[in-house]
Amino acid sequence: MAYSTSGSILCTISGRGQRARDRTNGGLGTAILVALGCLVACTPAEDPQASPAPPPAKAAAFREPGHPADVGTYPKGRWRLGMHEDLHRVVLWVAHIVIRHAASELDEVQRFRSLPWQPDGKPPSRSKQAAKALAVRIADTLRDDPDAFVELAKRYSEDRPTRTRGGSLGGVRATQLGPAFLDALQTLRFGETTEVIETKYGYHVLKLRSPPPSKRVSGEHIVIRYHGCINEEGLGNAGRTREQAFALAERLRTEPERFHEHVERYSEHPDRVRRGDMGEWSTRAPDTNGREIEVLSGLEIGEISAPLDTRYGVQLIRRVANRPRTVFAVEKLQVRYSPLVAREHPHSRVQALQHASRWVELVERDASAFDRLRNSHCCEKSSQWLEGAGHPLLEAALRDLPIGRVAKQPIDVGWFLVIPRRVQPGPSESAALQYELPQPSAPDVDGIVEVADGKALAANVARMRMAISGRLSLSEGKAAALDAALTELETAFTRAHTAEERVEAKDRFVADLRGRIGASEAIRFQAAMRRWVSEQLMH
Repeated sequence: MAYSTSGSILCTISGRGQRARDRTNGGLGTAILVALGCLVACTPAEDPQASPAPPPAKAAAFREPGHPADVGTYPKGRWRLGMHEDLHRVVLWVAHIVIRHAASELDEVQRFRSLPWQPDGKPPSRSKQAAKALAVRIADTLRDDPDAFVELAKRYSEDRPTRTRGGSLGGVRATQLGPAFLDALQTLRFGETTEVIETKYGYHVLKLRSPPPSKRVSGEHIVIRYHGCINEEGLGNAGRTREQAFALAERLRTEPERFHEHVERYSEHPDRVRRGDMGEWSTRAPDTNGREIEVLSGLEIGEISAPLDTRYGVQLIRRVANRPRTVFAVEKLQVRYSPLVAREHPHSRVQALQHASRWVELVERDASAFDRLRNSHCCEKSSQWLEGAGHPLLEAALRDLPIGRVAKQPIDVGWFLVIPRRVQPGPSESAALQYELPQPSAPDVDGIVEVADGKALAANVARMRMAISGRLSLSEGKAAALDAALTELETAFTRAHTAEERVEAKDRFVADLRGRIGASEAIRFQAAMRRWVSEQLMH
């Protein structure tokens, strides 16, 4: 279970420059953060959760040959014209069916599967052609009967953690999905399915589901780890197999009256110290634990779920009544370490602790040093979460920490040493969430200038000048004037080190352009510029 919703304490973006790069889209600067994500899976026969596959219902029976679907080729979606921060606010409820083949690759992991967690067996022996044929039949059937998706996912999908729940991924941020999937999903209405999408992992069919009713749910859980889960160091014995973890979870589930006793004895998760409290969550929470939240919301108070395979291990989830909870908000410094390297290694916990301790001493001598370190290292954005969703040690430290004060020692939250400063909570992120992909009509050029790297902007100004100079049919004198203005803009962007400097350079260019080439020509240039930017982002 993730430790935070709107502000994960395990910050993965470090410093102003990285955040700016991640917010930049397309060919201007770096690409939008979504790299092509895929789905990793295994063969059904290897899954201890799998029950014998029922015969398809008549309504879901495959159509006869002669009505084939084919691998889908979707147009570039207009979501590509938007900014990363807008896309990051979009939460989609997606289910998937994955068909693998002998050449399926497992060395890349999709955005919504934690990188070190691969609970996958060997690829099946079927050929690529056979996998495609099966996926095509599934997509062809679903085109006429989308309601058969759950049944077909349980029967055929080879994504181990999701198929017993009908392929559901829960609520997933759009930025966790790859461009190929977003292009396909943007063409759908709620309840519709895609054609077959091919990736290195095999063939995929997606379904876009409508958002669930909005409510808040609370829960407790037992986490039984197995070999291959994430964060193996410090979270208990992961020597057991996945099958052994499921067997133990099934046994513990038969004794609901001993749930808290089993948490204390068997749970291998840091929140064991708070009796397995998972916290309180919105059913529309955009988080990497979307499946856990979805399972929790389907339970009655006091009911315990069937074992659920997750990146932290096999979980038994029990729903409990909501209660008043504290909202924690922090600004933080943090140092990442690896528990898997020797003490002498520069990224060991010992070295990280020395580094973090020096920061604590510096801040104690000069409180303003916290902001300087935060702006130059991590993390510029604050984190906020509801009690129970954060790391137990961090929450324990924050309880007695007054607003505005910095902790006097680093706190180990697993792979990170955090130095928090408690701050006043702000508005919840949930009010700004969207549930459909954006379709802007034009790129936000001003926003791109604000967040992009100056040198990358300068390089793209040079490319743009070469690409559109012939489209404007300017006189020789005005063409030379435009060329000079663009050269000055390139130089200004190259020298700019802050967002303010980049915006000032852009505004100065726009203000001077009319005087250099005339009002009508300036308008034509700006229209051509927007078209060129759109072409780059939609490429």
